[in-house]
Amino acid sequence: MGCDSLFPTLRSRPQCLPSRRYRTAKALHSRNPSLIFYRILDEVNANRAASQQISFLFVNIRFGLVMSEHGKLFPRDPKRRQMKISAGIGFSLALISFLALALGQH
Repeated sequence: MGCDSLFPTLRSRPQCLPSRRYRTAKALHSRNPSLIFYRILDEVNANRAASQQISFLFVNIRFGLVMSEHGKLFPRDPKRRQMKISAGIGFSLALISFLALALGQH
């Protein structure tokens, strides 16, 4: 059942739309670099033979291989850029936190 079947009038339809909190959480969730990387890994594995698929167990070791192969398979896919931006923001925040803790010890 969709919004139209539950609320046929236009006046009541906005009640069925997602809230701002839900949209914000969804946006943050979709920008998580770990989740984006595993989506990329799924796309790469979908294009490989079953015997050559990359295991989730040792995927950290083959990070560069996964990213370069995804770049060859999907040159215009924005997931790699999103992951790099999210990882850069995360690294910057971790570095700032570390520096704040280190400078606060004096």
